[in-house]
Amino acid sequence: MQIVYEHPGQLLTWADIPAYRSTFSAERVLVPAGFHEGASVALTNNSGRTVAVLHISIVEQTFLPWLKSFVAEIAQVAVSTVCALELRSRMHLTPREVDILRCLTEGQTNAEIGAALHLSRSTVNTHMEHILHKLGAKKRLSAVVLAYKAGLLENAPLAI
Repeated sequence: MQIVYEHPGQLLTWADIPAYRSTFSAERVLVPAGFHEGASVALTNNSGRTVAVLHISIVEQTFLPWLKSFVAEIAQVAVSTVCALELRSRMHLTPREVDILRCLTEGQTNAEIGAALHLSRSTVNTHMEHILHKLGAKKRLSAVVLAYKAGLLENAPLAI
């Protein structure tokens, strides 16, 4: 696994790491389960920090070039997904704060949000302060963009 971490973004197969076949995972788990080849790639975020490792094991003896290309494409999707999940977990937004963000996507003012959610304008203002603080955003639009990137507003229309 250390070799995979030392080569982030590079898909490494069992053939690339001959010593892997003698590891506990290969000898005791994967080969007895019928897998004879596999690959791993360390997934990094935009700052270069490893956020996940993607593994695939196959029953074939050889990891074919087209499969390497396919796994490389999957890795790109996985990086985006993992980064969005990581961002979402750091946000710690309450369900009510997410409701307010959804209203923001419709271009509603704090007064309109309050009316729609049966909250006072003061309560909405307080929620907005908390949202901006939790997301590290200075403006409402920035908060909405960050929430979209984190997958919190996947089904919300954007009317801003």
